[in-house]
Amino acid sequence: MRIQFESKISPSYLKALILLCGLLIFGSQQQANAQYYQGDDYQFSREVIQWVSLGKQYMDNGDFQNANIAFRRALATKEVLPYNMAYLFAETLYEIGQYKNAENFTERYLNMTGNSGDYFRQAAALKTKIDNKLKVILDCNFCNALGYRLKPCQDCDGLGTLEQSCPRCHGIGKERCNACNGQGVQISVNQFGLNDYQSCTKCSNSGFATCSMCEGDKHLNGDCPVCLGSAKVPTNQICDHHAH
Repeated sequence: MRIQFESKISPSYLKALILLCGLLIFGSQQQANAQYYQGDDYQFSREVIQWVSLGKQYMDNGDFQNANIAFRRALATKEVLPYNMAYLFAETLYEIGQYKNAENFTERYLNMTGNSGDYFRQAAALKTKIDNKLKVILDCNFCNALGYRLKPCQDCDGLGTLEQSCPRCHGIGKERCNACNGQGVQISVNQFGLNDYQSCTKCSNSGFATCSMCEGDKHLNGDCPVCLGSAKVPTNQICDHHAH
């Protein structure tokens, strides 16, 4: 007699088995990414690996704006980050024109890894490129130190100064007379030990004299508090270093 056994796998069991296999594959890929980015077997959080991996994918596709967002999400986790992310973020910042920040992260990467880092040669070359960009920015009259285009300050109409109330007399134009100490009369003691009272010639007995700072004008021209006297404020536009 021949007995045939029929094996059946329920759909729910098959679905669970597929999901388990997927998780195992995903976990091995994430571990490989961790070793690739750090250069050792440090166990990074899944969230960190996801954001760093995503940022690297955006870089490979030339999408540095989204790479910038992904790396900043990794920074926002406040967790331990792979050393190599410092270089990847530096390159991303360079590509979007944030050269000062790119310089900071390049130096951070080189300080952490020395000449043994996975991206040492690229970081050294990037540092030279950043230095050249920063030199151009330093010599440019149309942008600030971060490379952002400048425009005239609207608060002071591009003058750099604003008329402000005199800080000494608070806009009154007069201050307490220092000759009579605001008394209106000058008091002295005679040889008999008695007080002598004489009219104060400096303030004409009023007790107040013309303000020594604004000379009675009540206002002074001071540096604009918005542009700090520079007459210009930065925009969010990366400068092309040419006059428009």
